[in-house]
Amino acid sequence: MKMVKRITKILPLCGVLAGALVWMCVGGHFLSRSASEDVQEQSSASVTSAKMTAKATAAQTAAADRQKAEEQQKRNAQKQEEEKKLAEKKKKAEERARAYANMTEEERKDADLFWTDDMVDEKWFDDAIFVGDSISDGLSYYCDNGVVGDAAFLCKPCLGYNSALWDLNDPNAIHPTWKGKKVTVDEGVRLSGKKKVFMMFGMNDLGVWGVDTTVESMQKIAQRILKKCPDVEFYIEGVNPMLPEYEKEEFNNRMIAEYNLKLKKACELRGYHFIDFTPAVCDEQGNLALDYCMDPDYMGQHLNNDGCERWVKYLKAHVLDEDVQHPHADADIPEEEPVDEGPTFAAGVEELPAVNEEPYSDGEQTEDHSDEDDDSENNDYTDDGYGYDENGYDGDSEYNGYSDDTDYNDYDDQTYGYETYDQNDYSEEW
Repeated sequence: MKMVKRITKILPLCGVLAGALVWMCVGGHFLSRSASEDVQEQSSASVTSAKMTAKATAAQTAAADRQKAEEQQKRNAQKQEEEKKLAEKKKKAEERARAYANMTEEERKDADLFWTDDMVDEKWFDDAIFVGDSISDGLSYYCDNGVVGDAAFLCKPCLGYNSALWDLNDPNAIHPTWKGKKVTVDEGVRLSGKKKVFMMFGMNDLGVWGVDTTVESMQKIAQRILKKCPDVEFYIEGVNPMLPEYEKEEFNNRMIAEYNLKLKKACELRGYHFIDFTPAVCDEQGNLALDYCMDPDYMGQHLNNDGCERWVKYLKAHVLDEDVQHPHADADIPEEEPVDEGPTFAAGVEELPAVNEEPYSDGEQTEDHSDEDDDSENNDYTDDGYGYDENGYDGDSEYNGYSDDTDYNDYDDQTYGYETYDQNDYSEEW
């Protein structure tokens, strides 16, 4: 009995021990399995990460190889293009050398002017507009044959950089027209939609406002255009010289040369292209060659068809010459101050046609008063601002500019063409 009692007491303890042993075995198994799985997962993650790293590295290497290959292709293409250009230059040089052998000295001078490696054709001018006075207006007639492609012209005889700054409604102002409507230069350029702006003014400015003021006015006009058309590119043209017999103290070829030089410096400052086509139309002394002058009998500065032909050829040969470093630089921008309007004829020093000649026209209708009586009241060409009275070249007129006893005889037939004057248009000081 005592043994049975002892066994009975021991059995619960044995059960507890057995349960603990069983728990330890089962739990250890699960714990061991969980740890093993964690190790396996960590190992698998490491392998996956290594594979991804290797894949990324391979992709980067492949991208770098592709980039190198593309860069090499570009270098090869660039090299081929350069070799092609060199071959073309060599071919042109050989052709030029053969041509030179059969040229006169004069022909060789022309070849040096017009044979360049970077010549453009007429299509290059399709998005260009020529802005100017009667000299550029004359060019527009020559260019009717398409030698400058689809270029537009915004010209007005007697206009200048200074007078172009005047208000559109100023009674003394002269402005060009665009499709029959009078506009300012900046508005005309905007309406044209062109991106290459060729501007040439000066012959109507220099004798009245001088060199420095005119150069400043050029920059002011350019800034007005840029405000409306910020993506245009400027090609500022120098003024061609005149025949020496028409030079005066207040307007001469030396002044034109000084003006062109300062104009070039201003363009370099602003990043505008500057083109001086004087070498194409001047003689050995730097004067306008008689062969290229349209008006040798009364002004000596406008170009005939031969002169315009050489002008266009020079532009095609040299528009790509200059390297513009900083387009539209803002340094030293002249402030917009009121421009001295000068004499009331507003046009500067350009000759105006007599009433018995066909007046300059930009498409506006101008009445012809040449057949009216000399005692008519007032026949001024007010729509163009010319200010001519009815007397024309009548020697009996009190203010005809030819009389030695008149206060207005400074403007004789050898000056700038203002032979006749209406007394009401001029102050006593002038």
